[in-house]
Amino acid sequence: MALTLAIHPISDISFGAATELVGTVLRINRDALRAEILSDHRLRSVDLEIAKPGESFRAGIIADIVEPRVKAPGAGSDFPGVLGPAGVAGLGTTHVLRGAVVTMVDEGAAPGGRVLEMSGPAAEASAYGSLQHVVLVPHAQPDVARHSAQNAVRLAMRAATHMAQAAVEHQPASTEVFNLDGPDGMSRKGLPRIAYIAQIYGHQIVAEQDEQILYGSNTAGMLPVPLHPTEWLDGAVVTSSNFNMSVETFFYQNHPIILDLIRRHMAGELTFAGTVATVAASEEVDRNRNCTMAAHIAKSTLRADG
Repeated sequence: MALTLAIHPISDISFGAATELVGTVLRINRDALRAEILSDHRLRSVDLEIAKPGESFRAGIIADIVEPRVKAPGAGSDFPGVLGPAGVAGLGTTHVLRGAVVTMVDEGAAPGGRVLEMSGPAAEASAYGSLQHVVLVPHAQPDVARHSAQNAVRLAMRAATHMAQAAVEHQPASTEVFNLDGPDGMSRKGLPRIAYIAQIYGHQIVAEQDEQILYGSNTAGMLPVPLHPTEWLDGAVVTSSNFNMSVETFFYQNHPIILDLIRRHMAGELTFAGTVATVAASEEVDRNRNCTMAAHIAKSTLRADG
């Protein structure tokens, strides 16, 4: 099971007559992007801004940050179960606009959430301060319930796939191939088998029915489930509307622990046995069950040493 990321570096973003990639500059047709977002009829309007590194720019409360990516034709579904049809992520080729992000602002969020700063010490300390941002502020229809408005803000991430379409007909500047398949047994003899168990939600904050976290599921009643490492990197997991994990979809797309383990596997330092996605349930009996099952999957199914 191999995933190829076709990397298209982005050095600048501007609004223009057409959505196109010219070298490392992404031009965006503002009206076409707005129409794409407003195809969700729960939204009445959307504000669009571009934020560049070093500018005096602040936005919040941030709902999510997404790296623009789109599957190559015939390679599968974009964010399966969320934006696209259900299917398995982590296969084929995905085009990536590296250096660009789509940032969604939730106008209805309570104070105290995450804020984007593009200049000063906060920007310098952030993974996002050096990126080119297309900032969206979707405005829900007045009769839309709060949870549904949050879902509409989440689905504004379709802007990311819309923008990434500009790269599909271009040759990438580079590619990253993540492939854990290959000769096993003697060729990896003596290498420790390492599994990664990751919590993706804490049900101390109850998930809404239309919450979409794992392949479009709100994870209510979820038991630990094995995931191939490349599924995380390719849209299987997105952030929750409740922000209680304090990570963005961008984090999952570029998951530092998973990327490190894949690279060390491919370098012959260890055997990356796989991953387990789990949740923290609200009841102690369910939390204990999930911990026991996650450990059991790591030990007995993935045959991990650690």
